[in-house]
Amino acid sequence: NSLASPLSIRNKFGLTEQQFDWIAIKALAERQQWAEIQKLLLRKGLFGKQKLKLPISCEQLLNVLYSNGATASVSSKHSSNILIGLKDRLELLKYMATLSPSSVELSTAETARMAFANNNQLLSALGLSGEKIKETLRNETLTASLSNMANQALKITNGKLSESQGKLLYQTATRLKKQCFQYAELLIEEICNNRLENDLQLSAALQFLLSHAASDFDKAEFEQACGIGVKVTEEQIEDTVASVIKANEEKLQLMRYKFPISSLIAEVRKVLPWADGSKLKKEIDMQMLILLGPKTLDDMQSGKKIPSKVMPKEKLKAKEIAKNEESGMCSYNFVMN
Repeated sequence: NSLASPLSIRNKFGLTEQQFDWIAIKALAERQQWAEIQKLLLRKGLFGKQKLKLPISCEQLLNVLYSNGATASVSSKHSSNILIGLKDRLELLKYMATLSPSSVELSTAETARMAFANNNQLLSALGLSGEKIKETLRNETLTASLSNMANQALKITNGKLSESQGKLLYQTATRLKKQCFQYAELLIEEICNNRLENDLQLSAALQFLLSHAASDFDKAEFEQACGIGVKVTEEQIEDTVASVIKANEEKLQLMRYKFPISSLIAEVRKVLPWADGSKLKKEIDMQMLILLGPKTLDDMQSGKKIPSKVMPKEKLKAKEIAKNEESGMCSYNFVMN
């Protein structure tokens, strides 16, 4: 016979979903399947004040764990990872101290200090400034999310994160939508393995995950959509910018610094879609400086007339219409009607 489904068991014994889940936790504890308990709590959102389907307190959970032979280290490993905020962590540590005083002999003040120091250290590893860390620590949910992300990342990178990795991880924690939380680990791995390297790629990744949240995940499609693993070297940026500058040299000489930089960036993007934006802009600025020299007073005057032969067609057309209106020939509205 096939195993009965959770729903059929609940119906047979008249159990609510919460009652069934609590029975499942106790059964897993009897088998000392600690990791499975953690997975259950995480998957169903059963633990922590902000995911309150079943109000399982630290005391209830730890009583079950300890009564079935869990050590203090096991309880800490499989419980602390699922706690939402600092208050929950403190409750866990304080209760562990009452059950296993030889393992955890900490005063409330010392417990709070250690929890605060740990979060502070993890946030610092992401490259946050002292002021930003203070601001973040006021938000328990964000602190827990960032600390957990930093902890996972540091395990992958052997304890050290680059500045760009820290920024991308922070952006991931603050921008990843709830319906995409299941992909947080994937993004952390791609960032820490330097396969997702800049804001442009991260934005594309977040957009892809959000637009495919309700559909099957195709990793190959995901990697292609956000340039995972694509390496753009500084030499490639330098050479491509030089080519674009040369192709627009005549217009640049005429318009100088009034030439729209965005059009140059767009041309480079056609060749290097995943180039880092800041590096690209820096290279364009440098090559324009080499070609045109420093900005003059005329360059800094916004009202200087642009030669008509390099003025975009749309602007010339709008200018001609305005001229016709002034002379009473016809109006733009009349033409459109």
